[in-house]
Amino acid sequence: MGGSVVDESSLVIGLILTVLSVLVFLGNLWISNSLKKFLRMNKSRMSKNAIILNCQLAKVLYFQFLIPILTISAIVIVVLMHYYIIDPYRTQALSSILLSSTLSIYPFGFIIFMPSYFNFCLGEPKRATWRFLKSKLKCNSTVVVAQSTTVVYPLSTF
Repeated sequence: MGGSVVDESSLVIGLILTVLSVLVFLGNLWISNSLKKFLRMNKSRMSKNAIILNCQLAKVLYFQFLIPILTISAIVIVVLMHYYIIDPYRTQALSSILLSSTLSIYPFGFIIFMPSYFNFCLGEPKRATWRFLKSKLKCNSTVVVAQSTTVVYPLSTF
């Protein structure tokens, strides 16, 4: 479709994306297997909350397996369009959609699967979180200012 410079640079970029996608896939596979092995060995010594967080982290890793799969799929679609195996006019946006969706998979994996203690995305904080924060802040001291009582929350790190 383009000249030889375009063909060669597209081939190099496609090759680089494919190699990186395979490396990311293998890295995710190694990390998830290490996490599974860690959970099997240390499950009896971990708290229930730590076990839940590690299981949710494993779900995030499995969801992120879509990143290299979608990238390789987009590269295959571009190659098939280049050689007119599939109709390039009807499927030209498909590779762009697949590649752009890989950018949103990483944050959505954490938003969907990791527990949000403060529920920033889904609404108001949970009651347990409020109780935890109030106990940490010790909100029992008051200050009298112009005939009104105002609760003062001391600043501290959790």
